[in-house]
Amino acid sequence: MRKLWVPPALLVVALLFCPTAAADAVGHVNFFLGQKSLDSDDWDPVDKQPEFGAVMSFGGTEWPVLIAADVLTSGDEEDVSDSFFGTSTLKAGTLEVAFGARKIWDMKNTHPYVGGGIALIGAGAEYDTGVFDVDADDSAIGPWVGGGVFWRLGSHFNLGFDARWSDAEVDLDFGLGVVAQDVKAGGFHGGVTVGFGW
Repeated sequence: MRKLWVPPALLVVALLFCPTAAADAVGHVNFFLGQKSLDSDDWDPVDKQPEFGAVMSFGGTEWPVLIAADVLTSGDEEDVSDSFFGTSTLKAGTLEVAFGARKIWDMKNTHPYVGGGIALIGAGAEYDTGVFDVDADDSAIGPWVGGGVFWRLGSHFNLGFDARWSDAEVDLDFGLGVVAQDVKAGGFHGGVTVGFGW
């Protein structure tokens, strides 16, 4: 899943240094800390994963909506007893790189928002028995929608809440004839945000 980081990282750098960084531009970079809830039928007992990332919006001051560019990653591990792999540690995680549009309203220091678009969602899982391990990962594209609110404290400091839903299905091929098909890699996300804006 680390390979998925390269294109998003380059895009984020480009956005940060593009012409919207001029005086007639607006932007928000809010760091996210919360939880991602995946489908328990596919991911139990690692379906509730701690999640962190960044929720970013860029554009011109006169634009009706801003460009949304978000990166979120989650992960968890639990000891399990599996009929095929035996007693092992199950490690699982996801990476979401989301693009789209976000509408942010300015109500003095209060800024509610909604957004949506397309996300590249990667997911992976590993069974570690202590003697050997097997892993699988895959990625897919799907929709995301979300919203939240942040408050501007002072000139640039943001503090708020963010919630979203994303959807994509992946196939996890562990080898040895073990393939988990149509696994839901998206889910419900909720957490707090802290960051800055200009």
